[in-house]
Amino acid sequence: PLRDVYKRQARMIDTDSGTDIAPVATNGPYSFAIYEYYISSDNRLWLFTDEGVYYQTTPFSRTPLIKYTPAASLDNLFDAAEVKRDEILICGFGSVYHLRFLNGRMTWKTVLKSKNERLLFSVVKKSIRANHFVIGADNLLAEYVLQDTLVKAKDWSQRIQTNYYSVYAYEQLGDSVMLFATNNAGLVIIDNDSVFQHINNRHIQAHTLYDIAIDGKNTIWTGSYNGLSHLEY
Repeated sequence: PLRDVYKRQARMIDTDSGTDIAPVATNGPYSFAIYEYYISSDNRLWLFTDEGVYYQTTPFSRTPLIKYTPAASLDNLFDAAEVKRDEILICGFGSVYHLRFLNGRMTWKTVLKSKNERLLFSVVKKSIRANHFVIGADNLLAEYVLQDTLVKAKDWSQRIQTNYYSVYAYEQLGDSVMLFATNNAGLVIIDNDSVFQHINNRHIQAHTLYDIAIDGKNTIWTGSYNGLSHLEY
């Protein structure tokens, strides 16, 4: 996965042919850490890195990626969620941003800002409710509706029974269940606004989970330093 590639040469490789797909438009050698990637509904590729946003001006092709860093704050970007075609939310340290690509021009604005600039907003994903987004950070797990800014609609932060936690990953199960992999709080399940935790039990044998996957039988799989765990829900 692209998110697992750190400090590699800034290019993308077609794994079938071994050829460059989209060398980054840059002057001379360059490297960055890729934290997350996103492919829009029209197959436009975006990369979110410790050096800012890279994107394609045309749908998936061999054209160079363009770097977009209009402000120093638009670096160290960790996650993204599609609002609609050519509109995304991205999150990083201290803020969540709304990016729009229209008529070949990129614009951005801050839609959620923490008083603590070092607070890491690590997860932003579409919620099970239309135009709502779940956002995870240190000791924060909440749902927001996107208006001119992000307005908090639900807050589950204080219902998680751990002194400190952070959110690493999110998956949706069916139409009403949201799953969160966390640091120090195990697997957090929100089912119709009820909050359940699985931490160091016979199902989830770790405090810290790094990712979640759901297979075709709706079995929940989680990954940790202790290995893989699975849960039937």
